[in-house]
Amino acid sequence: MTLLTENDTSTIQLVISNLDSLFGLQILGSITIFGISVVHNSSGLLLNQSKYAQDILLKYGMTECNPCSTEGSWLQTLFEDSPPFEQPSVYRSLIGALQYLTMTRHDLPLR
Repeated sequence: MTLLTENDTSTIQLVISNLDSLFGLQILGSITIFGISVVHNSSGLLLNQSKYAQDILLKYGMTECNPCSTEGSWLQTLFEDSPPFEQPSVYRSLIGALQYLTMTRHDLPLR
């Protein structure tokens, strides 16, 4: 797989048409890399993970949840008093997805 990018659309179309005549290209459409979608706008490329974040919420049944601030001491009390998770693999999968999202999105608050 090869990614071609250029500011001048006529140049990129010429390159694509030349490559297609030589190799028979298969145009795959918009690119997505590990949950990061790439959107073209007037000032260049915009990297976006909103679909990845929405997919996480959908997969774990959290689409109707609302954001709220939490305090560290409250979380510590919650985990000390709570029984173990019934499905720890689901919990670990969710935590891994959220860790990836927050490590690749430095503008997301870690609360």
